[in-house]
Amino acid sequence: MRLLHPFMPFLTEELWQQLPKPQGAPQSIMITLYPIPDPRHVDDASEASMALVQKVVTTIRMLRTEKSVPSIQRPRVILNVTDDYKKTILDGYRHLVLEQAKLGDLVVRRTGEAPEGTVVTGLAGDVEVILVLEAAADSGAERAKLEKDRAKLDKDRDHLAKKLANPQFLERAPAAVLDKDRARLAEIEGAMTRLDMALARLG
Repeated sequence: MRLLHPFMPFLTEELWQQLPKPQGAPQSIMITLYPIPDPRHVDDASEASMALVQKVVTTIRMLRTEKSVPSIQRPRVILNVTDDYKKTILDGYRHLVLEQAKLGDLVVRRTGEAPEGTVVTGLAGDVEVILVLEAAADSGAERAKLEKDRAKLDKDRDHLAKKLANPQFLERAPAAVLDKDRARLAEIEGAMTRLDMALARLG
């Protein structure tokens, strides 16, 4: 059993005493109420935006790891997005993505020509992440990876489509669940389109 440091309660109390508190608040942390979240401070749009940015950064880091791109290198990444809303979000957080993913250049676009050079592709939801490499990559391995990703998405799409076509599920499921499943289905279909384009680029 791990014992608490003997000074921990005193440090916690001291820190709590320094915090701003409303008039009439208890004089000690030991007798105050546990904090209650204020729904007025909940910002679903900001949380969704940051979740998208985190997903993109994670995908870039994963691609760098897969292809052994050292942290000293600052490669170029292209993000192909499915709508203007996601483009606005990622453009707004462009410097954060550049910093967190250690990139030299970041392009966020709806459409565009295939980049010159060797690339590897990943997906952050329905955002296509294209990492441009300095050295040649194994196109056969890249195709196998993309085909594996597409097969998984195809399975997920069929499962969701079947569920959303079930009258009993539609009748019993809460509206929020239906909206979430429909949004996920749309995201999967967008991701599959992006993968098909990536596979076509490989020839």
